[in-house]
Amino acid sequence: MTLALTQALAQAKRSEAHLMAQYAVTLVLAESASLKEATLAILRGIGESLGLQLSMFWRVDEQAGVLRFVDLWHSQKIDASEFIEGSRDRNIHQGTELIERVWMTGKPLWAWDIGAATGFRRTPMAAGVGLHGWFAFPVRKGERIYGVIECYGPEICEPDHEVLHMVADIGIKVGQFVDRKETEAELRQVEVKVQEEARLAEVARVVGDIAHDIKNMLMPIVS
Repeated sequence: MTLALTQALAQAKRSEAHLMAQYAVTLVLAESASLKEATLAILRGIGESLGLQLSMFWRVDEQAGVLRFVDLWHSQKIDASEFIEGSRDRNIHQGTELIERVWMTGKPLWAWDIGAATGFRRTPMAAGVGLHGWFAFPVRKGERIYGVIECYGPEICEPDHEVLHMVADIGIKVGQFVDRKETEAELRQVEVKVQEEARLAEVARVVGDIAHDIKNMLMPIVS
Protein backbone atom coordinates (compact mmCIF):
# COMPACT_ATOMS: atom_id res chain seq x y z
CA MET A 1 0.00 0.00 0.00
CA THR A 2 1.43 3.35 -1.04
CA LEU A 3 1.91 6.21 1.40
CA ALA A 4 -0.62 8.33 -0.50
CA LEU A 5 -3.27 5.61 -0.24
CA THR A 6 -2.55 5.09 3.45
CA GLN A 7 -2.95 8.81 4.07
CA ALA A 8 -6.15 8.92 2.02
CA LEU A 9 -7.65 6.04 4.01
CA ALA A 10 -6.65 7.65 7.29
CA GLN A 11 -8.24 10.94 6.21
CA ALA A 12 -11.42 9.13 5.15
CA LYS A 13 -11.57 7.43 8.54
CA ARG A 14 -11.15 10.76 10.34
CA SER A 15 -13.84 12.37 8.21
CA GLU A 16 -16.20 9.50 8.99
CA ALA A 17 -15.55 9.94 12.72
CA HIS A 18 -16.28 13.66 12.44
CA LEU A 19 -19.56 13.00 10.65
CA MET A 20 -20.52 10.42 13.26
CA ALA A 21 -19.89 12.91 16.06
CA GLN A 22 -22.01 15.57 14.34
CA TYR A 23 -24.79 13.09 13.61
CA ALA A 24 -24.79 11.78 17.20
CA VAL A 25 -25.13 15.27 18.66
CA THR A 26 -27.78 16.33 16.13
CA LEU A 27 -29.84 13.22 16.93
CA VAL A 28 -29.60 13.83 20.68
CA LEU A 29 -30.69 17.45 20.32
CA ALA A 30 -33.65 16.44 18.15
CA GLU A 31 -34.86 13.87 20.69
CA SER A 32 -34.18 15.68 23.99
CA ALA A 33 -36.58 17.89 25.89
CA SER A 34 -33.94 19.68 27.98
CA LEU A 35 -30.20 20.27 28.28
CA LYS A 36 -30.13 18.18 31.46
CA GLU A 37 -31.58 15.26 29.54
CA ALA A 38 -29.23 15.76 26.58
CA THR A 39 -25.89 16.45 28.28
CA LEU A 40 -24.59 12.94 28.93
CA ALA A 41 -25.69 11.70 25.50
CA ILE A 42 -23.92 14.63 23.83
CA LEU A 43 -20.70 13.93 25.74
CA ARG A 44 -20.91 10.23 24.94
CA GLY A 45 -21.61 10.86 21.26
CA ILE A 46 -18.59 13.13 20.90
CA GLY A 47 -16.33 10.90 22.98
CA GLU A 48 -17.13 7.59 21.33
CA SER A 49 -17.09 9.00 17.80
CA LEU A 50 -13.68 10.65 18.21
CA GLY A 51 -12.07 7.89 20.27
CA LEU A 52 -11.75 10.01 23.40
CA GLN A 53 -11.41 8.80 26.97
CA LEU A 54 -13.31 11.48 28.85
CA SER A 55 -15.46 14.54 28.19
CA MET A 56 -17.03 17.06 30.56
CA PHE A 57 -19.57 19.84 30.38
CA TRP A 58 -19.32 23.04 32.41
CA ARG A 59 -22.24 25.49 32.48
CA VAL A 60 -21.76 29.25 32.85
CA ASP A 61 -23.39 30.70 35.95
CA GLU A 62 -23.69 34.30 34.79
CA GLN A 63 -24.79 35.69 38.15
CA ALA A 64 -21.91 34.12 40.09
CA GLY A 65 -19.40 34.55 37.26
CA VAL A 66 -18.19 30.93 37.39
CA LEU A 67 -18.25 27.69 35.43
CA ARG A 68 -20.15 24.94 37.26
CA PHE A 69 -19.69 21.24 36.62
CA VAL A 70 -22.76 19.63 35.01
CA ASP A 71 -21.88 16.12 33.86
CA LEU A 72 -19.11 13.81 32.71
CA TRP A 73 -18.75 10.87 30.33
CA HIS A 74 -15.79 8.51 30.35
CA SER A 75 -14.63 5.38 28.57
CA GLN A 76 -14.87 2.14 30.48
CA LYS A 77 -11.13 1.79 29.87
CA ILE A 78 -10.30 4.33 32.56
CA ASP A 79 -11.16 4.90 36.21
CA ALA A 80 -12.63 8.39 36.32
CA SER A 81 -13.69 8.36 39.97
CA GLU A 82 -11.10 10.98 41.00
CA PHE A 83 -12.14 13.22 38.12
CA ILE A 84 -15.78 12.89 39.12
CA GLU A 85 -15.15 13.61 42.79
CA GLY A 86 -12.75 16.42 41.99
CA SER A 87 -15.17 18.10 39.63
CA ARG A 88 -18.61 17.54 41.11
CA ASP A 89 -18.57 20.52 43.50
CA ARG A 90 -15.90 22.51 41.68
CA ASN A 91 -16.51 26.05 40.42
CA ILE A 92 -14.08 27.55 37.95
CA HIS A 93 -13.55 31.31 38.06
CA GLN A 94 -12.25 33.39 35.19
CA GLY A 95 -8.48 33.39 35.19
CA THR A 96 -5.63 31.71 33.39
CA GLU A 97 -6.63 28.04 33.30
CA LEU A 98 -7.08 26.61 29.81
CA ILE A 99 -10.81 26.02 30.09
CA GLU A 100 -11.27 29.58 31.35
CA ARG A 101 -9.59 30.91 28.21
CA VAL A 102 -12.18 29.09 26.11
CA TRP A 103 -14.92 30.69 28.18
CA MET A 104 -13.44 34.19 27.93
CA THR A 105 -12.47 34.10 24.24
CA GLY A 106 -15.40 32.06 22.97
CA LYS A 107 -13.02 30.01 20.79
CA PRO A 108 -11.93 26.34 20.78
CA LEU A 109 -8.52 25.56 22.25
CA TRP A 110 -6.15 22.61 21.84
CA ALA A 111 -3.33 21.41 24.11
CA TRP A 112 -0.80 18.90 22.78
CA ASP A 113 -0.10 17.48 26.23
CA ILE A 114 -1.88 18.73 29.33
CA GLY A 115 0.97 17.35 31.42
CA ALA A 116 3.26 19.98 29.94
CA ALA A 117 0.69 22.74 29.46
CA THR A 118 0.75 25.80 31.65
CA GLY A 119 -2.49 26.80 33.31
CA PHE A 120 -3.93 23.32 33.76
CA ARG A 121 -4.59 22.70 37.45
CA ARG A 122 -5.98 19.19 37.07
CA THR A 123 -2.80 17.67 35.63
CA PRO A 124 -2.34 15.15 38.49
CA MET A 125 -5.86 13.77 38.01
CA ALA A 126 -5.39 13.53 34.24
CA ALA A 127 -1.94 11.94 34.50
CA GLY A 128 -3.26 9.43 37.00
CA VAL A 129 -5.56 7.88 34.40
CA GLY A 130 -3.27 8.29 31.40
CA LEU A 131 -4.87 11.31 29.76
CA HIS A 132 -2.67 13.57 27.64
CA GLY A 133 -4.41 15.16 24.66
CA TRP A 134 -6.97 17.88 25.43
CA PHE A 135 -9.23 20.28 23.63
CA ALA A 136 -12.24 22.33 24.62
CA PHE A 137 -14.86 24.38 22.84
CA PRO A 138 -17.60 26.82 23.84
CA VAL A 139 -21.33 26.17 23.79
CA ARG A 140 -22.60 29.42 22.37
CA LYS A 141 -25.19 31.38 20.47
CA GLY A 142 -23.80 34.55 18.99
CA GLU A 143 -21.70 36.30 21.60
CA ARG A 144 -23.37 34.57 24.54
CA ILE A 145 -21.42 31.65 26.05
CA TYR A 146 -23.63 29.09 27.77
CA GLY A 147 -20.88 26.67 28.74
CA VAL A 148 -17.70 24.82 27.78
CA ILE A 149 -17.19 21.19 26.78
CA GLU A 150 -13.71 19.79 27.35
CA CYS A 151 -12.42 16.53 25.89
CA TYR A 152 -9.50 14.29 26.84
CA GLY A 153 -7.63 11.69 24.81
CA PRO A 154 -4.94 9.13 25.64
CA GLU A 155 -2.27 10.43 23.26
CA ILE A 156 -0.04 13.46 22.90
CA CYS A 157 -0.94 14.89 19.52
CA GLU A 158 -0.67 18.06 17.52
CA PRO A 159 -3.74 20.25 16.96
CA ASP A 160 -6.28 18.88 14.50
CA HIS A 161 -7.87 21.95 12.95
CA GLU A 162 -10.60 19.89 11.30
CA VAL A 163 -11.67 18.63 14.72
CA LEU A 164 -11.60 22.15 16.15
CA HIS A 165 -13.75 23.42 13.28
CA MET A 166 -16.16 20.53 13.71
CA VAL A 167 -16.57 20.90 17.48
CA ALA A 168 -16.99 24.65 17.12
CA ASP A 169 -19.99 23.90 14.89
CA ILE A 170 -21.29 21.40 17.46
CA GLY A 171 -20.93 24.05 20.16
CA ILE A 172 -23.09 26.42 18.13
CA LYS A 173 -25.76 23.74 17.60
CA VAL A 174 -25.87 22.97 21.33
CA GLY A 175 -25.93 26.68 22.14
CA GLN A 176 -28.91 27.19 19.83
CA PHE A 177 -30.63 24.28 21.56
CA VAL A 178 -30.00 25.80 25.00
CA ASP A 179 -31.20 29.22 23.85
CA ARG A 180 -34.37 27.73 22.36
CA LYS A 181 -35.17 25.77 25.51
CA GLU A 182 -34.59 28.82 27.71
CA THR A 183 -36.89 30.87 25.48
CA GLU A 184 -39.55 28.16 25.64
CA ALA A 185 -39.28 28.08 29.43
CA GLU A 186 -39.62 31.87 29.62
CA LEU A 187 -42.69 31.77 27.37
CA ARG A 188 -44.25 29.10 29.58
CA GLN A 189 -43.65 31.28 32.64
CA VAL A 190 -45.27 34.25 30.89
CA GLU A 191 -48.21 32.06 29.88
CA VAL A 192 -48.65 30.84 33.45
CA LYS A 193 -48.46 34.42 34.73
CA VAL A 194 -51.04 35.61 32.20
CA GLN A 195 -53.36 32.73 33.09
CA GLU A 196 -52.98 33.47 36.81
CA GLU A 197 -53.68 37.16 36.27
CA ALA A 198 -56.74 36.26 34.19
CA ARG A 199 -57.92 33.89 36.94
CA LEU A 200 -57.49 36.56 39.61
CA ALA A 201 -59.30 39.09 37.44
CA GLU A 202 -62.18 36.65 37.03
CA VAL A 203 -62.29 36.02 40.78
CA ALA A 204 -62.33 39.80 41.38
CA ARG A 205 -65.15 40.19 38.85
CA VAL A 206 -67.20 37.42 40.48
CA VAL A 207 -66.63 38.87 43.95
CA GLY A 208 -67.60 42.28 42.64
CA ASP A 209 -70.78 40.88 41.11
CA ILE A 210 -71.67 39.14 44.38
CA ALA A 211 -71.05 42.31 46.37
CA HIS A 212 -73.21 44.25 43.93
CA ASP A 213 -76.03 41.70 44.22
CA ILE A 214 -75.87 41.74 48.02
CA LYS A 215 -75.95 45.53 48.00
CA ASN A 216 -79.02 45.49 45.78
CA MET A 217 -80.70 42.96 48.07
CA LEU A 218 -80.01 45.08 51.15
CA MET A 219 -81.18 48.36 49.69
CA PRO A 220 -84.94 47.65 50.21
CA ILE A 221 -84.27 46.64 53.81
CA VAL A 222 -82.32 49.81 54.52
CA SER A 223 -85.02 51.90 52.89
